[in-house]
Amino acid sequence: MVIGGSGDGDVADSVEMFGEGLPLLPLLYLIVHQLGKPRLTWPVLGVGVALVVALRALDMVSQSMALTVVALLVLVLGAVRGTPHGPAVFRIQTAGAFVFCTLALAGLAVDPDLGRYLVAAGWFFHGLIPSDG
Repeated sequence: MVIGGSGDGDVADSVEMFGEGLPLLPLLYLIVHQLGKPRLTWPVLGVGVALVVALRALDMVSQSMALTVVALLVLVLGAVRGTPHGPAVFRIQTAGAFVFCTLALAGLAVDPDLGRYLVAAGWFFHGLIPSDG
C-alpha cells in the first residue's frame, strides 16, 4: 500500500500526496520557533506526521487546509504573545508560512502538470526558512 497515492506514477496522485503534506513544513518551523526549543524539532515533526496520517485516514477535511489553519493559529499566537527570537525572525517565519501554504494550496487547485512544479518548489525551497534566531 502506498500512502497518499496509487503507486501507478499518476502525476495527480503525486501532486495530491506531496501538496497535502507541504504545509507541515512551515508549520514545523513555526511551532518550534514559538516553543523556543530547537531540540523539540523531531518530537514536533512526529506529532505533525501523526496528525497528517490521522487526517488522511479520517478523510473528513483536507490535510493542507487543516495544517494551514493550524499555522494561522500559531501565527496569531505569536503576534499576540510575542516570540522567543524577536520580531525579525517572526516576520521571516510568517512570510515563509504564507508562501509555502499558498504554494501547496495553489498546487492542489491547478492542473496537476503545473501543480507538480508549485508543490516541488515548496518542498525544495522550504529549507531556506531560518529555523531560529
